[in-house]
Amino acid sequence: MPISKFISQSEAASGKAAPFASQMGQAFVFAALALAATLMVLANLGFLLGQPIGAAHLPLGLGLSLAALYWRCHAVIAPQAPLKPALGAFGLVLAVLVMGIYLAGRFYDMSYDGQCYHQSAILSLHDGWNPLWEPYLPGHGYPVQNYPKASWYLAASVQALLGSVELGKAFNYLFPAATAVALFQFLGRLGNAPFLRRFLVSLIGAATPTVLCQLNTFYLDGNLVSLLTLVLVFCLEYYLFADKSQLALILLSSLLLINYKYTGLVYLGVFQIAFWLALLWQKRPLHWAYFRYCASGALLGALVLGYNPYVLNTIYFGSPVHPMPGENVARFQAPPDFIAKNRVEKLVWSLFARTSADMKSMPVIKVPFTVSAYEFEHLGTASVRYGGMGPLYGGVLILLPLAAFLAWRGARPWAKAGLALTGLILTSALTIPETWFSRFVPQIWLFALIWLVILWWGVKGRGRKLAQVLALLIGLALVADQAIVLAGNYVEWEEVNQVFDRQVKELKQASRENKVTVKGGWNAVKNRLDSTGLEFEWVSELTCRDPQRIAGTHSTHWYCLEPLSPGR
Repeated sequence: MPISKFISQSEAASGKAAPFASQMGQAFVFAALALAATLMVLANLGFLLGQPIGAAHLPLGLGLSLAALYWRCHAVIAPQAPLKPALGAFGLVLAVLVMGIYLAGRFYDMSYDGQCYHQSAILSLHDGWNPLWEPYLPGHGYPVQNYPKASWYLAASVQALLGSVELGKAFNYLFPAATAVALFQFLGRLGNAPFLRRFLVSLIGAATPTVLCQLNTFYLDGNLVSLLTLVLVFCLEYYLFADKSQLALILLSSLLLINYKYTGLVYLGVFQIAFWLALLWQKRPLHWAYFRYCASGALLGALVLGYNPYVLNTIYFGSPVHPMPGENVARFQAPPDFIAKNRVEKLVWSLFARTSADMKSMPVIKVPFTVSAYEFEHLGTASVRYGGMGPLYGGVLILLPLAAFLAWRGARPWAKAGLALTGLILTSALTIPETWFSRFVPQIWLFALIWLVILWWGVKGRGRKLAQVLALLIGLALVADQAIVLAGNYVEWEEVNQVFDRQVKELKQASRENKVTVKGGWNAVKNRLDSTGLEFEWVSELTCRDPQRIAGTHSTHWYCLEPLSPGR
């Protein structure tokens, strides 16, 4: 018996007019995705015409996405009165972006990859780089030349208008916000539940540890898991409620996922194929429309908007995802003995290991529900290796078999759905070899979210009270886990930024009597030093006997103080 028999239909699903709050929620999610997709389309269209990303890019994208949002509200969300939810949702998108811009500007991105190539790519776009007509930019490695580029287009559009590359991190706040709203809406369709419960579960699903670790960096995995979660929600809404309005959202999310990261293409494919097969099996009349939208998203995303990198990589390197699959980019991120294990072993070891960013040590299995000072210290990075879902997540996973047992006894259709979704998440994670690297498989967080929803919304018969208690314990543990992850990262953000600011202040004082020379290879560091107003000379070799490290550069950039020549 299908699970939809046990789900109370929402007002939207039954044909009644949705309340204004629901209309606003639907409009907000569409507006966030439409804005990002529009900026990506405008960037590619401009490149085709020989135009770089400029100051008009973001305002034009906002205007076009507002027009699309009004059309969406008129056609789908609120046909009787489309203007109010359209303007309200657009205002919320602007508010989240403004908040994101403020927070993005408060902290420098001091992450390794953020400085090594993400900011370098964004700065190159700002300087006029055209990835269509000049795809292989001299002086850049394969990440800039061969990787998907949508996130850089979004960031460059913000920088072109507002001036600072750091402000491009604003979308790190918009995508999780859209995920939280979409989850809140979906939970309302699953059945009546207290506002606080829906809010808590939505927060758990949106503010994943990967999202929190990467909020103030240009790493992509946080946005990747946000978009994946959105796709999962949209697919479930279509499957359970035959809601055809979700198909456009699936299309928009697909365009972004494909052009955010190679694994976005892989994970998206696994998700969409699985739901298509489920529709063929149980709801055949719905499968053709779903297939058309998914296929359109794949073709448009990879062949048109993703011409660079997918088509160009295939032409010049023989693989659309060059340098993969032949190159294992994570092979030096853990000891060889651990890399040699199979992907299932590596995943299990990492999930139940203490949280660590140490690439030289083997994972260490820990006592569940414990937190050490070592773990807290290692949380302050965007690239946690082992235990990257937080120090409490391994303990939560141990409780999930009990959750499945209670669901099997009290709501078997829900339990079957939970097992199917868990299998889907696991299958997607196992498509890549380095399952242990937490940020490479951020969807693993959804294991707990799935069973939390089933316990709170699905179990109605035997064991209901125990299911509610277990759900509360899991929910509180996950929120505590998120709080620990956020605290560990916030401490690191504050510390490294304060150290850098203090160092710049000292160098400005010293530059009155000395010449400051800096050696390094990252444009991001040069741009950041320039933005502080520090007078320095960028050199290929340092001549002093005791060079000092530039704070926050992972020992890749150094400086010297050399006495000024007489008369200067």
